[in-house]
Amino acid sequence: NNLTLANSGSLPAFDGGGILNQGILFLQNVTFSNHLVPFSSSGAGLLNLGGTVQIIGCTFKNNEALSGGAIANLANGILGVFNSTFSGNRATSTSPGSGKGGAIWNQSGSVTLINSTLVENQTANSAAGGGIANESEQTFTLINTLLAGNTAISLAHNCAGTLSEDGHHLDTGTSCGFAATGSLNNIDAT
Repeated sequence: NNLTLANSGSLPAFDGGGILNQGILFLQNVTFSNHLVPFSSSGAGLLNLGGTVQIIGCTFKNNEALSGGAIANLANGILGVFNSTFSGNRATSTSPGSGKGGAIWNQSGSVTLINSTLVENQTANSAAGGGIANESEQTFTLINTLLAGNTAISLAHNCAGTLSEDGHHLDTGTSCGFAATGSLNNIDAT
């Protein structure tokens, strides 16, 4: 609770610049900033590798990894994010099949994102979700979430992959495909 984790990196072949989780983890009011994992790595702020994570009121800003700039969820991990903000995070790989999820990459497992904001995150891969990337047959549920100004290369691209939604979202583009009650697409958030 009430921590700032900043300015860490990872060694080659290791992931999770801020935290690598393989168990049960609860984070509240934690700021993850300026983590860099440049060597075939994912999840600069947090890598959840088959564990269970609950995140409440946290901030992820200016983190950088090859995929999952802020968070990567792998190995059937379970991730719940509530009342949190993601800004300025980057997925930097341009290799085919990587560079996914400027803010969050769900490679394997389930993610629930509630009452959260993802703004100005980016990926270097043109179809990989500047804000969110969800791999096929994985579960990613959004409730009352704002996605604005996220980019894939220079394209407005907030989301990639299939998302489940319960409504009341705002997408400044159309990539998330929100259709539930109270959701808005292609809306200027300023």
